[in-house]
Formats: sequence, structure tokens, C-alpha cells
Amino acid sequence: MIFKCIIALLLTFLLKNTALSGEIIHQIRSGLLKVSEIESNLGTYECQFKKTSRGELIRDKKIVIKRNGNGVIFSIDNKIFCLNSEMMFYIEKAKNNNDWILRQADRVKPESTFRNNLAEMGFLVYPLTSTVGWERLNEIIDDSSFTETSNSVKQDGLIDLHFKSEIRKPIFNGPLNRIGVMTVSPEMDFSVVKWEETVKYPAVSFPIKYVCTRQIEKLDGVIRCKSIQVSIFNMDSKNVEGTESVQFIPGENRPTDPGEFFLNYYGIPIPNDAPEDRAGKYGWWWIVGGTCLTMAIGFWYLARVHNNR
Repeated sequence: MIFKCIIALLLTFLLKNTALSGEIIHQIRSGLLKVSEIESNLGTYECQFKKTSRGELIRDKKIVIKRNGNGVIFSIDNKIFCLNSEMMFYIEKAKNNNDWILRQADRVKPESTFRNNLAEMGFLVYPLTSTVGWERLNEIIDDSSFTETSNSVKQDGLIDLHFKSEIRKPIFNGPLNRIGVMTVSPEMDFSVVKWEETVKYPAVSFPIKYVCTRQIEKLDGVIRCKSIQVSIFNMDSKNVEGTESVQFIPGENRPTDPGEFFLNYYGIPIPNDAPEDRAGKYGWWWIVGGTCLTMAIGFWYLARVHNNR
């Protein structure tokens, strides 16, 4: 405890120097690179994901994630979402047999489509380097709008870094201001252990505050995420609008089969083209059936016109 207090006093002194304060940002970037490398080689791991809305449990799912140099697989229920170096695909197991059905494939914008499919569960793929949903910490820090406004060192040695930046997404028709604070741990390679931000969205009448707390540990020199807790607040009423919690299931990370990251592993031929929304196995039957029905109506109409002449 005494050692931590000494470190805290030393960091407080150093952070008063603006140049050295910028060095902390550099340390955070370096730390993100290290833990990002850890994330990309996690192998197979499981977690329990729970989501509530105004106190009501609306999702409680066990999720399996597989990662290696070939990409990432996200499995939930009987669905698999995969992102590899060539494409993104989404497959689902048929209810009447064990066949896999191709629901979606995309070579044009694979990462974007992968993110859209996972929505708010995206941070499970990057448990150490994401904020809320899909946003990556390095994307926020490296953005030109990111500005450090102040900082302070706590008694436990953690550093609070206050900042402001912008959220830029086409659906908002312009940038949105965000104000927040990230808490980093020098002992954990400057990993972000807590993230808070307040945002005012055009379609929402009240400002929303997100608080993301990450419990991490270092085992044999390797940083691991034990749990993540997200709370979403209505800043007008101060009420909790919703929560998301993740418990990573203890156990040794298992190696993955490289074939699992490619369609032919599941008995599905690789499509010649993969637009953003590709019809699945049953989707093609609907297309063929619809075409036949249209042709039948056309022939019936021509025959009727001919008989009326």
C-alpha cells in the first residue's frame, strides 16, 4: 500500500508537466497494442452475457468465441458469425437436421457487416480494448477530435484521464460531442479498467451516460479479463435505463481448428460472389418459387388475352 502511494505521488508530479502528460497517452497506446496482440491469440473462450432493460432481464446467453490468426468466430445458440481475411459469413444450423445454412456472406464490407450483426455484444470479441458496443479504444484515442482535458492520480495508483471527443456515424447526420473519463492501470500495461462517457443523441430527449467497468488480472505475465459490467443512465432522471454484464468462464483457452473459419468446413460451397446480403439456402427456394409464380401468372394472362381475341 505504501508503495502504491509513492507511485501515485510520483505520477501526480509528472502529470503536472504537459509533455509528460502526453507521454501517458503514448503509454496507453503502447498498452493497447500489447493487449490487442493477446486478444488475437486467445484461442477458444466462453462467457455468460446478461442484459437488462429497466430492471427486467431480457437476455441471458452463453457465448463461445474463437480467435486465431485466421479470424474470429462468434457462436450463440445455433448461429455462427465468422470474420476471416477474405469475407464475413453468417450460418445457422437447420432445425430438422444438422446441416448448416448460409444466411449471409459479404466480401465488400466484411468487418462492418460483422459488427452490425453482433450489435451491442461486439465488445465480447475485444474484451480488453473496446468500450461500449463495438467502439475500439485505439480508434477513439487516435481520432483527431480526441482531446485530454485533465488528469489525476488516485491513491491506489490508477490514473483518471478526462477527455472530450466526437462520435461520427452517418446515422447521426453530423458529429456528436462526448465527454468522459477513462481510468487506466499502470500495473496492467496502462489497460483501461473503467470507461465513462456522456452523450446527447438527436433522437433521445435526455443525455445518456455509459459506465463500463472491467475487472482484469495478470496471470503468468499475461493480462486476462475476468468480467465486464456496463450501466446506462438517464442523466435527467438519474435512473438506470439498462445494464450489460459479462462473466468470462474460467478454464484453459483451447486451440482452434483453422478450418472452422472457412465455409467449406461446414459443408457449404464458397460463393463466387458475396454481396452484403446473400440469400441463404431457403432464401433461394423463395426466389425460385417467386420467379416460377410470376412466370405462371404471365403465361395465364397471355393465354387469356389470346382466347379473348
